[in-house]
Amino acid sequence: MNKKIQISRITFIAILLNLLCCYIIKAQDSIPYQDSLREANVTLSRMQDGQGESLMLGNGDLYGIVWEKENELFMRITKNDIWDARIDTSKDGDVPRVDVVSGKISGSHGTPPSYKHLYPQPRCAAALRLGAAPKKMSAQLDIKRALVSVNSADRPITTLRILHDRNVLLIKSPHAVTLEAIKAETLPDATLGTSNGVSWLLMKMPGDIDYKGMDYAVAVASKGTLKAISLVTSFDIQSDDVLEKAIALAKNTLSQNEITLIATHEEAWQAFWPLPAANHSELADPWISYVDQLLPKFKYLAKDRYGIDGACFPISSFIHQPDPEICSSKNQRQIVMNPWGMTIGMAGMTIQSM
Repeated sequence: MNKKIQISRITFIAILLNLLCCYIIKAQDSIPYQDSLREANVTLSRMQDGQGESLMLGNGDLYGIVWEKENELFMRITKNDIWDARIDTSKDGDVPRVDVVSGKISGSHGTPPSYKHLYPQPRCAAALRLGAAPKKMSAQLDIKRALVSVNSADRPITTLRILHDRNVLLIKSPHAVTLEAIKAETLPDATLGTSNGVSWLLMKMPGDIDYKGMDYAVAVASKGTLKAISLVTSFDIQSDDVLEKAIALAKNTLSQNEITLIATHEEAWQAFWPLPAANHSELADPWISYVDQLLPKFKYLAKDRYGIDGACFPISSFIHQPDPEICSSKNQRQIVMNPWGMTIGMAGMTIQSM
């Protein structure tokens, strides 16, 4: 009993000290280790390789990468939930199953035919051409302000921010922004168009017999040198049309004061940096939500693969998977590789961050 009281007191004191630390940092309204944060900035004198000479920015959901391509500034953007999430198990053998008592495994062996498809896979949403790349160019990612600036002779030509509070890329540039579709042999072409001065891209991603697919839309609205590029998916909205929502989001952003938009964005990041990493519990939410959404699958695999209750975390799990119990595909839409897909080590890796 005394030991429990002692542990409770220690926990209480630890919480108090943590809160006091946060209060002091908040009271100071400053970022600790500013030199370290400043040194984390990335400056490039050339950006001719999207893999090794490019800059990335994002807000945790919408993100993009910018570099120079064909003498122009070029950018690709996407969102976490944009996937070609189809699965085709029609030619797979029987799912491997383990007899826990005897240790014997039945079913198919090796890589199943379903794994040889180009899907499921995450997809890039769209490409953006941002105008001619400046001569004697330099570019910088300002970590503190979540800002990319492309300069010529130390003068900013183009600035890019993916706004903290919405899935909008805000660009300040004298050049027009041109939308380009990203083609794939296994997917239908996106539709490009213009409505009342707003250019847009609409993509309808196909599904399979158990998964309905998804739609997404990108809209580019302009007001002078300021451009707002929005990205909306069918997972963002309960109903309505993704294209209408994307156009409305881009236009609404441009209707707001530019200085206020930038100030709100930078203030949000100003509030982010002072807190110790342990106090950013929201950073674990994407992983927790992902595991929670796939929990029906994990429970199904434990029962189907091992004949036991609980949850089995496989080596490969893909987003947007329906509950196997209601799936009509062969093997209830499950891709299992024997033997390397039968590892039990994924359980610890899955829950260690939760």
